[in-house]
Amino acid sequence: MQSTILLIAALLWVSSTAAGAGQCEGTLPNWEALKKLPVHSKARPLNVLSVGEGGKLVWNGRAVSDKNVQAFLQFIGSNMPKNVTALVASRNADCKVLVRVRRMMNEQLKCAPATCVQVIG
Repeated sequence: MQSTILLIAALLWVSSTAAGAGQCEGTLPNWEALKKLPVHSKARPLNVLSVGEGGKLVWNGRAVSDKNVQAFLQFIGSNMPKNVTALVASRNADCKVLVRVRRMMNEQLKCAPATCVQVIG
């Protein structure tokens, strides 16, 4: 009986983990998936937003808050339509934070493959 309960609990844990991971994998349909960061140039400026372990957010090398990210994305979306914003997630990134950040980027930047990329792998 106890082993059956443990087995059921393990199966529930695996299925909930897989469901969460499924949200984090891949990119949104209107984004570009890349194996490495694109090259930064004057013609195609690049901003990098990283989601790290524990939901830590880093914008162009500096730790930032959700509020900062929202302000940066709003400014870029309104004033710098040619900028590319790359989302990079660590392997230990919190899935909920990653999904929230993707949504913020998509809404503020009106993403297209030329403006929003996610580095996969």
